[in-house]
Amino acid sequence: MKKKRRWLVLIPLILCAALTAAYTFLFVVNQDINPPVIHVDDEVLKVSVSAENEQLLKGVSAWDDVDQDVSDLIVIEDISEIASDSTAKITYAAFDASGNVAKTSRTLQYTDYTSPHFLQKRALVFNANSSMDVLSCIGAEDVLDGDLSSKVKGTLISDTVSLSYAGLHTIEFRVTNSMGETVRISLPVDVVESDAYNASVELSDYLVYVPLQSEFDGENYLSLLKIGATEYALDDSDDSIRTYVNNYVNPDRYIGSGATIINVEMNSTVNTSVPGVYSVTYTVTLEKGTTEYVGYSRLNVVVEE
Repeated sequence: MKKKRRWLVLIPLILCAALTAAYTFLFVVNQDINPPVIHVDDEVLKVSVSAENEQLLKGVSAWDDVDQDVSDLIVIEDISEIASDSTAKITYAAFDASGNVAKTSRTLQYTDYTSPHFLQKRALVFNANSSMDVLSCIGAEDVLDGDLSSKVKGTLISDTVSLSYAGLHTIEFRVTNSMGETVRISLPVDVVESDAYNASVELSDYLVYVPLQSEFDGENYLSLLKIGATEYALDDSDDSIRTYVNNYVNPDRYIGSGATIINVEMNSTVNTSVPGVYSVTYTVTLEKGTTEYVGYSRLNVVVEE
C-alpha cells in the first residue's frame, strides 16, 4: 500500500519533469538566437549632403535563417563625426522577428560637403564705453544644418583685457555642426573713441570668402555713407555718383544734394595667393555745406584653399 502511494506521488513529478523537458526543447533549444547577416555592396558610399535615407541605405540587404529577407528592417543606427577628408562611418542595424540584431558599418563620403562658413551681418566697429553685442554681428551657415548662428561662441584672444577700451582687438569665433566639425575664425574688432567719426560707412558685405589665386577688388564692396538717416550711395547703383577711391576722381559722377565726397581711402592687406584672413578698411570723407563728415568700416576677407 505504501509503495502504491509512493508511485502516486512520483507520477506528477515525472509528468512535470517531462513537460519541463519538452518546453525546454521546443522553446529554448529550438529558439531563434542567430542574428541576420547584413550584406553591403560597396565599402564606400558616395552621396550628396542632401541624400535621403533611401540613398543612404543603397546596396544594403539582410538575410535571416528563419525570417529570410529582412532588408526592410534595416535601420541607420549612427553616422560618426566627419573626418578631414569629408568621410564618416555609417553604421547599420538589422533585426529579425525574434529580436536578434546584426550591425555593420561602411565609409560614407560626401561629394559636396563644405565646412561651415561664418557670416558677418554688420561691421565690427564700436564706440568705446558703449554696449557691444559682438555676437549679434556674427552668424554661421552649414550645408547640412543650415543656420548655425545660435551656436556661435566668441573669445577675446588679443592682449587687451576688455573691449571697452579704444583700440584694435581680436576675437576668435567658433561653431560646431552636427557632424562634429568645429571651425574657427579670428576677426579684428575696432573700438573707436565716441567722437572719432560722425558718419558711418555701410558695405554690401562685411565678411567674404574668396578662392585661392582669385582676383579681388575691394572697391566693389562700398555701398553707402550714412549721416543720420540720410544715405549717400558709394557704388555704381546710381549714375549720378562721383566716388573718390584713394584720391581717384571720376568727374562724370557727383553726389548731389549739396554733398561732395572729398576722399575715400581704402587700405587692403588681401593676398589671394596665400590662404588666411585679411582686412580691407575704408575711410570716407564727405563735405556738405560747411560740415565735413567722416565714416569708417572694415571688410574681412577669407582666402580659402
